[in-house]
Amino acid sequence: MIVVVVLGVVVFPFIRFFRLATRRLVSAESKIEGNEIVRRGLVDFERDMKDMNEVITADRLRLDFYMDSVRLPSYSPEGNLDSDELPNRLDPDDDGDGWVGVFTARDFLSLDPTLTGTGWRQGLDLSDDDDDNDGKRDVICSYEFNPLRQVVERRFRFNESDWTEPVVIFDRVESFSFHYAARPTAPGIPINADGNVSGVPDGVVDEAELDSLNGTKPGILPLVDFEERRFIGEISFKMTTFSRLKNEKSTDTAETVYPPLLEAKEKYP
Repeated sequence: MIVVVVLGVVVFPFIRFFRLATRRLVSAESKIEGNEIVRRGLVDFERDMKDMNEVITADRLRLDFYMDSVRLPSYSPEGNLDSDELPNRLDPDDDGDGWVGVFTARDFLSLDPTLTGTGWRQGLDLSDDDDDNDGKRDVICSYEFNPLRQVVERRFRFNESDWTEPVVIFDRVESFSFHYAARPTAPGIPINADGNVSGVPDGVVDEAELDSLNGTKPGILPLVDFEERRFIGEISFKMTTFSRLKNEKSTDTAETVYPPLLEAKEKYP
């Protein structure tokens, strides 16, 4: 009997220790797994945000945008689309419709800023969404949360062709939402944009204030009207991903990016 009691006293703490150790190991594995899912997706997301130059549709679960033409599959960095003396990677006007002559930065072509439907087809590369001169937007990208599949997917349209097959960027997504804002000092933004809804400026033009810039009362997303979306300069998302491991906690992620080309691009309706 004494031996049994002694064994019980000795063995029980070991059993408890191994249970706790196993639980902590599983929890650590779950955390690492969740972080890896997010890390892999953020590599693609941040690269795409770097090449974004104009928002098309800003919705809670979906974001559509134009991208720099360097993301066109046929783009060649060492090519010379306009047969001037500069390779495309060094040429600020790959197709030669934005300035006059060679090495004459002062001789920019004069483009009417009120152009509708054609302004985006010409000019220097950043403002020119048609660098291959086929009359179509070179690159359109879409990010969308699919709640049924619990994934965030990315698709492309090249030269306004059919959408490519969706590629999963974030997997095992429990919840996801996009959010948008602009700087009160963004180029061209109305001086009263910040605080035009609440009446109290707070240093950020939020979604409701962006929604009111087209002259209508602020409503709900999406922001699709040109005057609503043209000034967006800040994009963020909130996401919760879940683990395959039973009873393990979800991983919450919040990311905010300021795509550098959004404010720099000259945009046309």
